[in-house]
Amino acid sequence: MMDYVTAWKDRIRGDEEERVKLFQEAMDAAIHAAQILVDEFGASKVYLFGSLLNIDDFTIHSDVDIAVEGLKVELYFKALNHIWAILPRGVGIDLVPLEDAGESLKAKIFEIGAILYEKRLAYP
Repeated sequence: MMDYVTAWKDRIRGDEEERVKLFQEAMDAAIHAAQILVDEFGASKVYLFGSLLNIDDFTIHSDVDIAVEGLKVELYFKALNHIWAILPRGVGIDLVPLEDAGESLKAKIFEIGAILYEKRLAYP
């Protein structure tokens, strides 16, 4: 019986280590994605929202939820494709243009979201 309990404890510990590792990889990818959206696709601001905001809410089935301000409509799919390429295997992306988001989603993002990246204006 003790071997059975020990085996389950080891499995749970291994699952938790995998979840934490995936969380860090997803967070790194989200930060990189934000930089890409601003630097390469002209977005003005990028927010992180959803389960990636809190490691306790993140599961191995979580995706990366990013809201973007200032991304031109015609560049959306090109940007999305670029971001897919940098995500950890098995992790999806939900890229939400704020200009198209509903008011309740916008309110949620502004209330609990975190700014990942913001284009700064240069002052003369």
